[in-house]
Amino acid sequence: MLLTMIKHYLKRIAADKIMIGVYIFLPLGIFLLNVLVMNENVGGTEHIVDGFDTFATMASISILVMFQLFSSSTIIDYMHLDIIGDRRWRLLAAPTSLGMYISAATVAAIIFSMISGAILLAFSTLVFNTYLFTPWVVVLTMFLLSFMAQMFGMLLFMFFKKKATTEAIIMILGFGMAIGAGHMLGPIDFGVEAVNNFLQSQTPYAIAFLAIFYSGNLVAEPGSVGDMLLVAPADGNMQQVFIYLGILAAITAVLTVIVFIVQRRRPL
Repeated sequence: MLLTMIKHYLKRIAADKIMIGVYIFLPLGIFLLNVLVMNENVGGTEHIVDGFDTFATMASISILVMFQLFSSSTIIDYMHLDIIGDRRWRLLAAPTSLGMYISAATVAAIIFSMISGAILLAFSTLVFNTYLFTPWVVVLTMFLLSFMAQMFGMLLFMFFKKKATTEAIIMILGFGMAIGAGHMLGPIDFGVEAVNNFLQSQTPYAIAFLAIFYSGNLVAEPGSVGDMLLVAPADGNMQQVFIYLGILAAITAVLTVIVFIVQRRRPL
């Protein structure tokens, strides 16, 4: 039954042109624009490290992480349509629990989010020869981020019934974390070291980015454009990677528990 419902939600996503445009084509467009602008402004080959395009590499990972955080918009859409919209009577009359439908929608949203991320990585690798770091770390990071995003989106849904409000909060937090980490408007100094350190290495966005970053061994020459772009030469520090992945898993687990507790007190 669960598998059937997951397929149902995946079919709905595949037929949703807006969802496909936002999570498949929009990341590709933003990535392509960023890389073309950076290559045009810098020129030369100083950003090429071991044959890999560091501009495209860092742009692809940054956009990948950001859109995984945005992925809860999928489940928010379906929760509004199916739970508080005109379709709610169908769920209540169905021979299965409401929780089963929510679980199916969550799994479908995670699968779709990871597929969209895989498409971005495939495009960036084939067209610009980006560095993929350690593939299993990238996949696990995408899964944890997407799962975390679904739980956070569901939590917001329980408190804010307006779709626009929940999506605005998600977008502001996602863009805010990316900007704070210095991956959108360049490095930003907020004047307080603790604040800079938190935004650059302790938000979910920064932790996910660093987990992927330190799983590779792409080392640029000190002082080169590639070195400045990579922030610091990656040394394949897998111990640090496991710490970052553990933090992401812990945040996801805590959010999941909170969702279950809140749901009991505020039934959907």
